[in-house]
Amino acid sequence: MGHWVLHLDGDLDEVDRHWAALTAAGMIGAAEVDGRAGVYFPHRVDDLAVPGTWEHIPDRDWHEQWRDGLTPVRAGRWTVTPSWLATGTADELVLDPGQAFGTGHHETTQACLEALATIALDGRTVLDVGTGSGVLAIAAADAGATVTAVDTDPLAVAAASANAVHNGADVTVA
Repeated sequence: MGHWVLHLDGDLDEVDRHWAALTAAGMIGAAEVDGRAGVYFPHRVDDLAVPGTWEHIPDRDWHEQWRDGLTPVRAGRWTVTPSWLATGTADELVLDPGQAFGTGHHETTQACLEALATIALDGRTVLDVGTGSGVLAIAAADAGATVTAVDTDPLAVAAASANAVHNGADVTVA
């Protein structure tokens, strides 16, 4: 079945100008790439009075496609590795982020891992607020800290809990 995208000649300002008509027609999202807006629909809307070019997007396993592009990342003394690529090497943080933030690819996550590697954490207490996948909490626990990790997203709490168990990290996740 798939979805349809209407490629507009304008940017998201053009989407804003036609917002009422697009919403009434069943718009499910919009995005801008290289200054050109795309408006997404569950089906093609042929009588829409908004100029653009239609493209059919076939169904895909987006989660599988996302997984295919994920690679291990070295940051600080750790290598953050997706669970399906785990090697069992020392200082490997094995993660299955699920739908939570935290694969190790973001510059901020890498900078935090590098900082954690330089701090004497043995015997210290760490609170990881907005833990996502739990990558920073797991690294802090690996470095000897007592760690509590919190997140408001139940999917993140589940992912962080599972990742902590998988890594043998003593992290309290809530």
